[in-house]
Amino acid sequence: MASFSPLSQLRTVTHRISTTPAKQLPQTLPHLLSTLAACKTILSSPDSHVATREASDSAVLVHKFKTQITSLVQSRTVEGRWAGVALVKSIVELGGWEVLRTCDPWVRAMIGILGRPDPSTTKKFCVITLTRIFLLTHSYQTLVREITTPSLPAFITACLNLVSLKSSSAGPRQPNIQNPLLCLVLDAFCNLLPRHPTTFRPFATQIHALVLPLIAPTPCSIGENGLFVSPQTSDTARKLFVLVHHCAAKDASGEEWAKAFRTTISNIHHTTDQVFRAVIEDWESVAGAPPTPGPDHTKFNQVVSDGGVDIMSLPQWSGIDAGIERLRGLLELLRQFLVMPTASAITLPVGLLTDLLTRIFSLTVPNSRDVNDWQGSVRLNPEIERDEREGLWAGLPQLHISGLEIVLSLVHRLGVAFVPLAFGILDQICWVFRAESSSVDIRTATYTVVTSILALIGPSLSKPSLSPLKKIITSCCADLLPSTQSVVPTTSSSASSKKQKAQASTSNANADAYLPASHAAAATTNLSPCLPGLHAAATTLLPHVLTYIPPRLLPSPLRAQLDRTAILTRHHAAMLASVLNPAPSKKGAKITSSILPLLARASRPDSLEMEALLRPRMPVLLTGLADDDDEEEEEEEQGEENNNPEEHDAAEDIQMETTSSMPSSAFPSTKRTASASFLSVSASNAVSPAPTTLTTGAQPNKRARLSGLAEEESPSASPSNLSSSREHTDVYREGETVSSYEMRAATTTAATTTTSTLTTAPSATTATNTRTQQPSPTRAAATAAADNDNNDDDDDDDAFSIPELVVDADTTDDESDSSPDDGEA
Repeated sequence: MASFSPLSQLRTVTHRISTTPAKQLPQTLPHLLSTLAACKTILSSPDSHVATREASDSAVLVHKFKTQITSLVQSRTVEGRWAGVALVKSIVELGGWEVLRTCDPWVRAMIGILGRPDPSTTKKFCVITLTRIFLLTHSYQTLVREITTPSLPAFITACLNLVSLKSSSAGPRQPNIQNPLLCLVLDAFCNLLPRHPTTFRPFATQIHALVLPLIAPTPCSIGENGLFVSPQTSDTARKLFVLVHHCAAKDASGEEWAKAFRTTISNIHHTTDQVFRAVIEDWESVAGAPPTPGPDHTKFNQVVSDGGVDIMSLPQWSGIDAGIERLRGLLELLRQFLVMPTASAITLPVGLLTDLLTRIFSLTVPNSRDVNDWQGSVRLNPEIERDEREGLWAGLPQLHISGLEIVLSLVHRLGVAFVPLAFGILDQICWVFRAESSSVDIRTATYTVVTSILALIGPSLSKPSLSPLKKIITSCCADLLPSTQSVVPTTSSSASSKKQKAQASTSNANADAYLPASHAAAATTNLSPCLPGLHAAATTLLPHVLTYIPPRLLPSPLRAQLDRTAILTRHHAAMLASVLNPAPSKKGAKITSSILPLLARASRPDSLEMEALLRPRMPVLLTGLADDDDEEEEEEEQGEENNNPEEHDAAEDIQMETTSSMPSSAFPSTKRTASASFLSVSASNAVSPAPTTLTTGAQPNKRARLSGLAEEESPSASPSNLSSSREHTDVYREGETVSSYEMRAATTTAATTTTSTLTTAPSATTATNTRTQQPSPTRAAATAAADNDNNDDDDDDDAFSIPELVVDADTTDDESDSSPDDGEA
């Protein structure tokens, strides 16, 4: 195994570099880098811990390898420098601090390569490697002081010279759009500037001038002002423009950010004045937006342009298409202000932002010629030509998409703080969707934004606020289901259809329309183009609608359409949300069926959600001090009460008052819930006998669970003389039973009651031996008032109820005359 050790592999790499000609190193570099990945333990091991001969050999070998890399970076051949830069990138990431502390010669050499006429691939490797080294050294203050601080200014200067054009005058730098390293350099600045703002401060003005032409390019501009920039480069330039505020002096970064934010909003309003001049706007600022001069009425006969005046000193544009592009670029820049991190806490002017969104969303494409369509009735400017107006209608959806992206970024940035703005912005989104739902991009952006907003305010929606969302929800279901259009001509016996057929026979007709129905249906299924973005947005919105919108607000047809879409598309998350949020059944209507069987069929066998839904394993929660047997009896009593509600109501009036002289150890106190189906017992814990009150709402029938009831010697079959010989230990603990029980109907006279004596205390001779002997039998005599219309059935004692049952308990001592008021429950 020694041949495959990291030491032997590093020795192999070193030997291969020394024996391979420089011009052949690019071909062998992939093999060298894959072998070098196994040498991480040797490259990252510190030199101070060398104690063995093998460790000493590895240190010598690592030093030799670093020397070879230095010679390659400083090589005279292009291939050698290219291979050296690639090896530096690999060894820096593998070795960590041990390699970083010795990489200063490599950094200086690679900065020198940026000024040489080397190929762009070599310079690209240099920019990437230097950026990686500066990022890795940021965690070590010593390395920052020794390597980054001296080398970073030279790196910034070399990069600016690399991607900018040298002007003869002392004007600002202009970006070299044709340079393939422009986007890479801007991205490197975006990564380094927040970590080293002090070092970038002297270059802030040059960077600001470099990115200005790139943040909102207008390639469709008429004349020589057209400037094409790749979307990736423009996006990176906007990020860098926002991050420049990090270079401000101490405690001034927040003010710089706010100043740039307000300037951008003002420039958007100024550009909108020119782009929207074809219509008469009804919008008025309510947030104190800075006033703009508006469109120049004297130039309505000219091509729309910015007039050579731009608040941010951006390049001039001309033409309605170029104006749409400039406005989109500025809206994207405004979104980056919300996305990019700031150097300090800032105050976000939400009012200005929502005021701008209101202006963008207030103008929609008129999609109807009906004068009664209040949304399509846009007041047009008669002085503007038709071509410019149609160009505005063509570019409005793109502006609305940029506005929706700003809303999405605002939701992610503010979180719960966005709730006060959510309802108003949601109405504006529905307004735009109603007019421009035919655009695929509008639908995609709308689904994404509505998904985020529903997670915040969905449960608080009302019926009026849900009405505008119905069109969005219906469109979401339609986008998820496959579209099938029938092209088979239908047969008709009318005269008009015969004329149409006659005309079709003489004119050019589609021969494929006369194919059999099966072939035509197969040919017209899935004709819609593949739109993964739209499908993903609709797929995410569907379960959010079922989860966050209260089910009572969804109309039955809309809920049925949602369930149908979830089932046909086998959308597991949507079906699960439908099962967990069932539709409430209306009064007098048929109970809605659940889609749980379909969900179980569509789920995987190892689905944990379905396992928990079909077979929950929640343990029984024990509450209170009741025993297991008592809990089972309570459940049985509750079930009987639910089955016999009339008998339960009659039994609620039963009250038993018992005066006991038993010691507390023989008759412990228990406490239960005060319900008609529960048994409540309160007893004194004192040593001396005390009166005890026992109140029960149980039914006085053969299922009643009264403890210690025994049948009398001569039982009667009539309801007026009821007896039982069963012994229970429900109320009394084990070993304490009541062996006899007698119940006699009370007379109908209210003033006359018959009392009986219940002897529960054991005799004096047996009381001293309670551990080994059960208490002496007790005898209960009770009186009860029965209804005059009791059922005479002898076998079924559930058919009658005893309105009042009084049991007086007396001890054998002289305390039988004590008042029972002390123990009433």
